[in-house]
Amino acid sequence: VHPILHRFIRAKASSNEGSKSILAKASSNQGSKSKVARSMARAVNSNPWSDEVESSLSSLLRPSESLSRTTVLQTLRLVKDPADGLRFFDWVSSKGFSHREQSF
Repeated sequence: VHPILHRFIRAKASSNEGSKSILAKASSNQGSKSKVARSMARAVNSNPWSDEVESSLSSLLRPSESLSRTTVLQTLRLVKDPADGLRFFDWVSSKGFSHREQSF
């Protein structure tokens, strides 16, 4: 959750019980994305790029979900080798992800 949004929701939560559930859902969703990003980065960082790495990355995606901007950006930040970062960048593009300026 963006820090400003987090502060706003917390401030409103004291006067509105419903806001607490909104904050909990947003935080849970963010944690889930972070976990996927860490797992993807681990797959990329642990092995030379190969079909097996791509298969591992694909298995981390839920079938009904597309790659989120947050997950892609977090993964790119966690990948250690720039060449592997470029391969990941190309791989997500091949999966239909549209990069914006933040990816670069």
